[in-house]
Amino acid sequence: MIFSLRTWILGLSLLGLTACSGGGSDEPWSKRKASFEQAAEIAKPLIAAINSYFQETGKPPLFLKDITPKYIPQIPATGVKECPDFDYRAFANRALHIVWYDLGSRQGRPMKKPAKFSDGNQEHAILVLALNSDSKIVSAKIDRLPKDLEGMEFNAAKWKLNDNRMLMSLKLADTYRLDGMPREVFQNLLGYPDGERALENVPWELRINCSTGFLNRDVFFYWPLQKYPPQIYSGDVELVADWAYVHD
Repeated sequence: MIFSLRTWILGLSLLGLTACSGGGSDEPWSKRKASFEQAAEIAKPLIAAINSYFQETGKPPLFLKDITPKYIPQIPATGVKECPDFDYRAFANRALHIVWYDLGSRQGRPMKKPAKFSDGNQEHAILVLALNSDSKIVSAKIDRLPKDLEGMEFNAAKWKLNDNRMLMSLKLADTYRLDGMPREVFQNLLGYPDGERALENVPWELRINCSTGFLNRDVFFYWPLQKYPPQIYSGDVELVADWAYVHD
């Protein structure tokens, strides 16, 4: 049963994920960052066209082709050699959310990394799942985890009893592929979250999929309100111009 679930979820996660690859993996970040700053400048007329469509129709375009040629003559190239195409997705005014699970008290032990989320008891570690507009997981992070822990095999029944969640959280991704997992699947596995909140109302997203090599899925993306979370899409966010770069 576990094998079939993992296989099914892996298939889901591969749908629609196209990323450019090659060139850039050996390029210093300062030079690579400059190329994305230029891409953000190139995108300004495209963003203006999307906004004009939105203002006139009351909803975002479903596809970039919907704004040509009325709002913009043609869709420009990004100017980034190895990632020449803009990608676009409409979220139909649905908010991105995070849900979190309490992993238990750190018992005064120092954290492995500085905390990135303010949710729940600050003396407890938490598992944070970011969900897209389809309520599917786009990233999974453990926050406020103590140093020097060894994971233990994940057991759904013990998890739901709050038994050794902190240790089992370290092995969760070894048992299940979380990227793309629908809410009904992970709730059946983990139970109801201990909390959740909206990140931002995001009607649409413009992005450049900019992998730097095998299994890397860096993303450069733009939201119209320009309010970005510190982590999303399986990585940390760095602001570049009015956009956000996700380091996978």
